[in-house]
Amino acid sequence: MRNTTRDTNRSRIAKAVATSLLAIGAANAQAPGAKAGLLATCPDRSNCVNSDATDPRHAISPFRLKVPPADAWSELKRVIETTPDTQIVQATPDYLSVAFTTGRLRFTDDVEFLLRPQQSEIAIRSASRFGYYDFGANRNRVEALRAKLREKGVVE
Repeated sequence: MRNTTRDTNRSRIAKAVATSLLAIGAANAQAPGAKAGLLATCPDRSNCVNSDATDPRHAISPFRLKVPPADAWSELKRVIETTPDTQIVQATPDYLSVAFTTGRLRFTDDVEFLLRPQQSEIAIRSASRFGYYDFGANRNRVEALRAKLREKGVVE
């Protein structure tokens, strides 16, 4: 019985935190998208990383390809399709928008990929829809994807 009470209290706390974060971040949500070959800039919050960013807080390296761009793009899609709690929102021959749902609190983060075959790279932007801090979740997600693609010999 004691564990049930503790679980109920944890659930209430998680819901309260989620509601607060949603209220704080709702006005700051930014729709994803690529324009003129660039991914959208990160807002002035700590919950976004972008390979097109120049400031250290948001900057992250793009995926540098070791295989032909079309092969890398196909493998990226396969990795995403086999990743739990993901949904491909939009897919074109050079742009991919994916919604990732986080674990316990079930927040949705938007992750975008832009294939740049001439540079032999895939640009990345990963951002929380709501809130200010993400405790490194977006950076960790991108690095986990990079590690999976590296294991497959697709990226450096």
